[in-house]
Amino acid sequence: MGIKGYDVSDYQQSIPDDAQFVFVKVTEGRGHIQDNWRAKVKEARAQGCVIGYYHFGRSDVPPAQEFDNFRREVVKELRAGELLVYDFEPYNQDVSAATATTRKNEFLRLMKDAFPGHRCGMYTNVDWWTRTDDNHGDFLWIADYVEPGKPGIRARWMFHQYTEDPIDTNLYPGTLAELRAYAGGGTTGTTAAGGGTVLLPVNGYLAAAAWQPGDGERVTYGKLMNVRTRRMLQAAEAILGRKFRVTQGSFSTGVSASAGTHDGGGVLDLVPLGYDEVKALRRAGFAAWNRLKADGFPDEHIHAIAVGDPTMSPSAKDQVDSFFRGRNALRGQGPDNFRLREADRVLTGIHPDEPPPAAPTPEEDAEMFAPYEFTSGATTIPLEPSNGGAMKWGSLYFAFKVAEGDNNNKPVASVRIELQHDDGRWSLWKPNFEQTVDSPRWVAVLPDGYAALRFYTNVRCHGYVTGKSNA
Repeated sequence: MGIKGYDVSDYQQSIPDDAQFVFVKVTEGRGHIQDNWRAKVKEARAQGCVIGYYHFGRSDVPPAQEFDNFRREVVKELRAGELLVYDFEPYNQDVSAATATTRKNEFLRLMKDAFPGHRCGMYTNVDWWTRTDDNHGDFLWIADYVEPGKPGIRARWMFHQYTEDPIDTNLYPGTLAELRAYAGGGTTGTTAAGGGTVLLPVNGYLAAAAWQPGDGERVTYGKLMNVRTRRMLQAAEAILGRKFRVTQGSFSTGVSASAGTHDGGGVLDLVPLGYDEVKALRRAGFAAWNRLKADGFPDEHIHAIAVGDPTMSPSAKDQVDSFFRGRNALRGQGPDNFRLREADRVLTGIHPDEPPPAAPTPEEDAEMFAPYEFTSGATTIPLEPSNGGAMKWGSLYFAFKVAEGDNNNKPVASVRIELQHDDGRWSLWKPNFEQTVDSPRWVAVLPDGYAALRFYTNVRCHGYVTGKSNA
């Protein structure tokens, strides 16, 4: 079981046709940049692959210098739901294993601090895994040229590189839908193929969705479930601000109407049902639907599946696949009955403890958008003024507060802005501009005829963006 992916560098000219995920080498050390890495990313996107970017580490170079090389390049392409990797193989680098480990950990920290909305992991081989500590960031990608899925380590891994003949080939031990769900754990929402809104786990709840040692242990939380499902349910309850009641738990084989979906782990039926309830469950990492009388359910409830649970039944896995295709996972495979309301389109993820700066104050006669509070990562803003009219063109205002100690203690953030066309395509508007805290207002005239704006920040920061229509 599992899906196949590849990792590519300058040695490979193209992406194999059967790739379902691809890791692209971007940089090495403090200054080397791979030729044509962006073309490989474009090719992988065209094939519908989950994409990761990796930096080949040099443990004889200060981590901050290495990371700056990687960061400057990767922000040119990085999108929500994509992975970041530090390649840890410090052969012939004239440093001790202890020094290499310290610098590896520092690079992982810098990477996660700069890109908290993305999964950041580590690649290494069995030899170096036995000589370093167990910190691999969010996930471990292990190289061991043995039978696929059976690397010679005890640690929990996510990707297994099992051969280099004729190209480095890797296994992910799950479905493409599960990998997309995991990779999208730092984002807040996407539109599924069938039109439903799939809310993926936001940053503050990544720990709830990640599989951890001991998660398969069975516990009772209203009904029987495993430890991970309980933790994810509690995360959903924290988002919602109130508790669910579990009407049917996991590992339950006595209900014929369930068609085997509850036979394994990760599956629950819950009440009460409703829009806010389903939204909270989806944000915590569940595939979840309201089951209504109109659908043939005399006792209305929410059906929820903890995405990525390796103990779920085959029929539950089919339902997760249906979820990511925008369907309702019922026999007729009708459309998902959940649509995210417009007011919830922009979700902000984690919020630092310190308060954000005050929203900027444009001229009194400006027609204002509601201010959007943001943290780091990607934030998407519909280009519509508050009265609901269409925006022809206008000005944009930013106010930032960079997290203390980040970006080498310099109060500056780099911002990249993209604009969305009416047909859904995104194009780059401003590649990178620097925004200082000392000058928190920045004004730009927006081009005409775009549906939404999306911006990325390269360091941990938060603040407001707001604007006016000049139509």
